Amino acid sequence: TKNEIIFKKSRRSIYISKDIRKGEKFTKKNIKVIRPSHGLHPKYFEKILGKKSKNFISFGTPLKKVFIKD
Repeated sequence: TKNEIIFKKSRRSIYISKDIRKGEKFTKKNIKVIRPSHGLHPKYFEKILGKKSKNFISFGTPLKKVFIKD
């Protein structure tokens, strides 16, 4: 609905807070939970820690599942 669209911007999601090289692990120092909600939901934050990135990700990018190696 119209109301949901307005409030979706206020939700939080995971963003890159420091450039991440290919193969680098995700840590509390290079990812953060901030607004708006264009990235992964914050409930995945702890699960992502320690996993490696598939490619280079620049500062300020919303984190997506496609950036994470399985």
